[in-house]
Amino acid sequence: LNDSIMVTHTEVLPGNEGQGVGSFIAKGVLEDVQERGLFVIPACQFIAQHIRKHREAYIAIVKPQTQAAYKI
Repeated sequence: LNDSIMVTHTEVLPGNEGQGVGSFIAKGVLEDVQERGLFVIPACQFIAQHIRKHREAYIAIVKPQTQAAYKI
């Protein structure tokens, strides 16, 4: 795991749901992983879903075995 960051959970307060806060968090985390030259392990279902939705932008930071494990 020296070359990877595992994202285990993201949470948005109930009053902020549906306002793009989760997507803002996901984008920030994934861009940080890219800038550091690392890989992501999206154990958080929301992060995995965000990667699926924006595959072209983030697929390079998800190792093939991780893609298979998280169905990305």
